Amino acid sequence: MRKQQLHIIIFTLIFLYGCIRKETANCHFNIHVKNNSNKPIYIYDYYDYPDSSLKNKNYNPAVSGEYYKVKPSETTNIRRSCYEGLFETRIPSDTIMVYIFDAQTLATTPWETVKKNNLYLKRYDLSLQDLRNLNWLINYP
Repeated sequence: MRKQQLHIIIFTLIFLYGCIRKETANCHFNIHVKNNSNKPIYIYDYYDYPDSSLKNKNYNPAVSGEYYKVKPSETTNIRRSCYEGLFETRIPSDTIMVYIFDAQTLATTPWETVKKNNLYLKRYDLSLQDLRNLNWLINYP
């Protein structure tokens, strides 16, 4: 029983350490998105710029429930590992695309139709320097 308790304690400490990551000037874990509209929206980021069409995007952010949803007048975060590191390793174009989708559209329209017709409200093409200049906050609209 003691060995099992020790494993639970170690797992809990590792989990909590991961949850309390501190951002630094050179490592940001969040892009904040403020919804200034009167409708709920969904947000999602993609790294495959210059391919800015949705046709090859297989992920509908609405399937994650509330995770990518931003209610009117609220702010939420797109959480990843250190964005500065992502720009070095996974975003060679130095451009991340942040899409804003109408929540009603995603609830009533098949994802294939959304992709085919590029049914997003807005797309932000942002470099690492752009994010720094915005202080890691995107205001929609």
